[in-house]
Amino acid sequence: MIIRKRLIEKATLLSKKTAAVSHRYRLAILYLLAHDPKETRELSYALDIKEPLLAHHLQIMIRAGWVVRVRTGRHVTYTLDAGCMTALQKFFADTPYFRNVNR
Repeated sequence: MIIRKRLIEKATLLSKKTAAVSHRYRLAILYLLAHDPKETRELSYALDIKEPLLAHHLQIMIRAGWVVRVRTGRHVTYTLDAGCMTALQKFFADTPYFRNVNR
């Protein structure tokens, strides 16, 4: 019972984070930012979407902790927040699958 309760708590915490990237544009944003930081116009051009729609998706990802916004004057750059990727790794870290994959 204790193990199941801990697993459900652990999954609930991560599900809140992963819900924020459960959209095709948001997954694409993660992929692009995994290569290097990008400015708004670069992301908008790469995804072929208008900046207001991009801003909507980025705001959801920022609130969930996946993306960090860095403003330098008039330029806004977005980068991945390593904390979310670490949370994903920690969730699976104690599984045999994860240990075998990371050998």
